[in-house]
Amino acid sequence: MTVSRVNKGSKPCRRMPSTPASSLLLTVALLAACGQDEDTGSSGSAGDISSPAVTDSSTAPLTTTTATAADLDEILVRALTHEHETKATYDNVVATLGNVAPFSAVAPAEAQHIAELESAARAHGIDIEGITATASPAPATLAEACQAGVAWEEATVALYDELLPQVAAYSDVVYVFTNLRSASRDNHLPAFERCG
Repeated sequence: MTVSRVNKGSKPCRRMPSTPASSLLLTVALLAACGQDEDTGSSGSAGDISSPAVTDSSTAPLTTTTATAADLDEILVRALTHEHETKATYDNVVATLGNVAPFSAVAPAEAQHIAELESAARAHGIDIEGITATASPAPATLAEACQAGVAWEEATVALYDELLPQVAAYSDVVYVFTNLRSASRDNHLPAFERCG
C-alpha cells in the first residue's frame, strides 16, 4: 500500500511504502497529520483517502483494551487492597513466628508498594480512604509460612499480569505496576522459595 496525498494549504506528505513490519498506527497518524487543513482542521476533498486500506494479510488489526477513569479507580483500588492484604498477612507471620527472614524484610517492602500505589491513585484523583485488608492467619511453622509466601507472591505477579494491559494508556500506572510486579517476581518470590 502506498499513501500519497497533498491538500491545498496543508503540509505535503511523503510516499510511504507499507511493509508487513510497518505500523498501522503510524500510517493512520501520517494520514491524519497530512490530511488536516491547517485553516479549518477538516480533511481535504471528498476524493481524499480517509482511512488506509489494509490488504496485506500479515498485518493484523491492532486491538487494545484500555481503562477508563472509572476502570482505573477500580483497578488501583484492587491493587491496593491486594498489597494491603499481603502486608497484613506478612505482619501476622512476624507477630506469630517472630522477626524471621524473609518476612521481616518483605513486610516493610510491602509498605513501600502501598505507598507507590497510593501516590499513583492520588495523581489520578482516586479516593483511597477506607481500603481494608483481611489478613490470612499465620501458619504454624516457618516452612509453611514460606510456602504460603510463594503462593501469595505468585498471585501478586498474576494480578499485575492481568492489570497491566488494562492500564496501557496511563504510563505512570504502568511504571508503578511494572516495578511492583518485578519486585514480587524477582525479589520476594525467590526469597520465599529459598526459605521454604
